[in-house]
Amino acid sequence: MIKTNLPIYLASRSPRRRKLLKQLGIKFKSFSVNLDEKINGGEKPVNLVKRLSIEKLELAKKKIK
Repeated sequence: MIKTNLPIYLASRSPRRRKLLKQLGIKFKSFSVNLDEKINGGEKPVNLVKRLSIEKLELAKKKIK
């Protein structure tokens, strides 16, 4: 089990991610954010993943304040 005094938030609808965290014994709070995951023309996959991660983080931060 992983122990921390910091809260862990899962901003995802993924049942697989929830299951993995539970299997690891990690306590977390789960919620979803509404993000349009559109691909910008010519965007490289690595840049898409980085951009979407940052956008999702910013939306999640607003929900937990």
